[in-house]
Amino acid sequence: MNISCMDTHLITRTLIVAKVREALVQARENFHRADKLVAAISGGSDSTALLVALCAISKEVNFSVVACHINHKLRGGESDQDEQYCLSICQHLNVECRVYRAPVTSTPSEANLRATRYGFLGQCAEAVGSTMILTAHTQDDQVETVLFRLFRGTSASGFTGIKPVRKLDNGLILVRPMLNNTRKEVSELLSTIGIVARADSSNMQTKFARNFLRQGLIPLCQQRFSSMSTQIERFRNIVACEDDYLGAQTDPLFEKLNTEDANVWLISALNREHAALKRRCIARALEERQIEPSFERVEAILDMVASGKPYARLSLGKLWDVKISHGHLLWMSKTVKTNTPMDIELLLPGQTDVPNSRVILIEPWQLPAPVDYPHRQAAQVFVNLASISPPIRYRQPTPGDKIQPLGMSQPVALKQFLRTHKPAGDFTPRDGVHLIADRQEVLWVPGYGMSDKLKVLDLPTHRICIQEAGIEDS
Repeated sequence: MNISCMDTHLITRTLIVAKVREALVQARENFHRADKLVAAISGGSDSTALLVALCAISKEVNFSVVACHINHKLRGGESDQDEQYCLSICQHLNVECRVYRAPVTSTPSEANLRATRYGFLGQCAEAVGSTMILTAHTQDDQVETVLFRLFRGTSASGFTGIKPVRKLDNGLILVRPMLNNTRKEVSELLSTIGIVARADSSNMQTKFARNFLRQGLIPLCQQRFSSMSTQIERFRNIVACEDDYLGAQTDPLFEKLNTEDANVWLISALNREHAALKRRCIARALEERQIEPSFERVEAILDMVASGKPYARLSLGKLWDVKISHGHLLWMSKTVKTNTPMDIELLLPGQTDVPNSRVILIEPWQLPAPVDYPHRQAAQVFVNLASISPPIRYRQPTPGDKIQPLGMSQPVALKQFLRTHKPAGDFTPRDGVHLIADRQEVLWVPGYGMSDKLKVLDLPTHRICIQEAGIEDS
């Protein structure tokens, strides 16, 4: 392999380079010069082609590329050979390559593998000062995704497929600039410059659903319907456009239903709307409560509402029920005890009794903090309360909550923050997650982390301490 002297002029004339360049411009209107882009590389043909295309474009736009490879160690020596290939091709292209060797696990799940990949990509982006992460999903991946969701079961939103641009919870932008490219175009590019990419042997195992589609069903269908991929892509674009429109129509209704109390919906307000909007509101409510919005669940709730049966009740799993009462649809948390106050205004300064036999103490503090950034298991935090919006309340999460995690410049949805952080120390929830918030946003979730809004730059203004009732703070 000798690609260090590849014909850049020839490469820049290929469809892949043209489409990748256009996708990058669309991903960010102000494509700054001298940016660094973080690109995932597996050693396969798609990611190798993306890396080659980025190197060609970088000579025009003057940005640099950092490649990231994750060795999951799932295929023994073959995985190590993939790593060596990535290091070699990056060396030839004069591209920095960062490698993460994941610990061997006996039962890897696709969700865990994905979390590992994006976690490492995020770390690399932060380390090099990048705001964009690139992956090499192609139009063929898009077709597979649409078919996979069809057979597994999905709503119309599922047919919108893979998003070309998505903002991640950590504020980074995930871009898939090759979604308009086919694997045929990938092969043509690599053939032009004489590169033979690595082939993942596990992709041939049709026991996996996606591989069955890729190796079996799709080629068979294409023999009969040669334009299948094009037609599916047209269908996906139509659905995506209509999904955006319906989403915009859903927002006002969802806000109206949640005006007084997010857990109490007026059934008459719901029933006046079209079935499509009702389904979307229910699905969104389920998502905000971290419940899978399956077709069966959504239809069961709609049937219960339509039946008009008073006091009808439906279990939504271990954490939530939904029931009808006096013309209202009630979302009922199973982790909340009805006799326990869940929304308490905290004395500032002062000491406030809260559930679980605990006391929250907020006191002025004019000395240097013993620690700059407390560990998540810490029972106390030293904070700057100068920019908060009183009153401060101790309560449970509610739909729509946001938090700006420490070190981040933008707020994220609290539900996503909780998904990516496991509780630490003594704060494993006993009757659900509890938090401290002001009128605008979440400030501190004990055991999970606090908001950048409380960050101390010089001296703290206050100390917030959680302790067991009856135990004096030392």
